[in-house]
Amino acid sequence: MYGSGGNDYINATSGGHDDFVLAVAGSGVESVTGFSETKGDILNPTSPLLAAGWNLLSPLANYLKVSAVRNSATLSIAANGIGASVLPLKSVILYGGLQG
Repeated sequence: MYGSGGNDYINATSGGHDDFVLAVAGSGVESVTGFSETKGDILNPTSPLLAAGWNLLSPLANYLKVSAVRNSATLSIAANGIGASVLPLKSVILYGGLQG
C-alpha cells in the first residue's frame, strides 16, 4: 500500500502481510488502521528518510521520533535531521498498531 503526498487514510484489513511504503512528496499525515506486526505488516519509511537527508552513517534518532498513546503509535520524520522538536516532514499514525 502506497501513501501519496498529503493526508492519506489507509484501512489495512487484508489479513496481514501488508507493506506500507511512505511517499516523499508533500508533508501530511498517513493514518493507518488495522496495522499488525504480528500479522507480518511492514512500514517502510525509507523514501522520506532519504529525502530528509538520512544515510546509514547518520544517527536515526535525529530523524525519527516514535510516540505511543493508548492503542496507537505515531512515527514522525524530521526534515534535515534536526530532531523531533520541529514540524515533521512526514507523520504516520498507526491506529491499533501496538497490538497484534
